[in-house]
Amino acid sequence: MRLPLFVGALLLAACGTSATCPTANTLSYESFGKAFMTSYCVACHTTGNASDGVNLSSLTLVRTHLNKVDAEVVSGAMPPKGSGSPTAEEKTNLAQWLACGAP
Repeated sequence: MRLPLFVGALLLAACGTSATCPTANTLSYESFGKAFMTSYCVACHTTGNASDGVNLSSLTLVRTHLNKVDAEVVSGAMPPKGSGSPTAEEKTNLAQWLACGAP
């Protein structure tokens, strides 16, 4: 019984969320993305310390990894255990911000 659940989790992680960009999106890099990346990502994913080759220290670099960031946060693989986790609301905001192309 656990195998189908595990496979489902893997599929969800591979695809990321099914979030769509809200028509009244107010999230931007300045209002959300930068603080999220600073709080949960750039300690390990920054210039000179880009874990797994993923550097998230600027908007341009985040945009090159939109799907990977979405999938890793949805699956719970990132941020790693013990380093602080985003709230459910922050995860929802991240998914929507990424679905909008990370404006």
